[in-house]
Amino acid sequence: EVHFVSTIQEEIGLRGAEMVAYRLKPDIAVATDVTFAKQPMLPEEYIIKTGKGPAISKGPIYHWEVVELLERAAEESKTPYQLEPDFKGYGTDTWAIQVARGGVKTGLLSIPIRNMHSPVEVVNLKDIAWGGELLAKFIELL
Repeated sequence: EVHFVSTIQEEIGLRGAEMVAYRLKPDIAVATDVTFAKQPMLPEEYIIKTGKGPAISKGPIYHWEVVELLERAAEESKTPYQLEPDFKGYGTDTWAIQVARGGVKTGLLSIPIRNMHSPVEVVNLKDIAWGGELLAKFIELL
């Protein structure tokens, strides 16, 4: 059984994700979000680029099995992707989901975006399409 959920209040406490994860009791969850893309005036550690595919996050809160399955889905579907190191893990719905009901195997797939939280956000439409292809293959592999 697969559920697709849109949540609210991510920016002010992850309340939507927390409630949905508690109610659905998922075995696995993949949150989708955006991530900062390389652009002028950002530090060099922002290594994710637009037009190179969605980013799969790796870090302590992302379950290794989910990360490996996301990578496998990308490779099998021949979808370009980028790896994003994430050692903080907060700021996305994954933070609330991964601790729901004793723990949920969680992953994060992000679309690179420039000018985040501004009136003029910029995204490459190919990255969005590739993200959809990757998620479809991920579900197929479950």
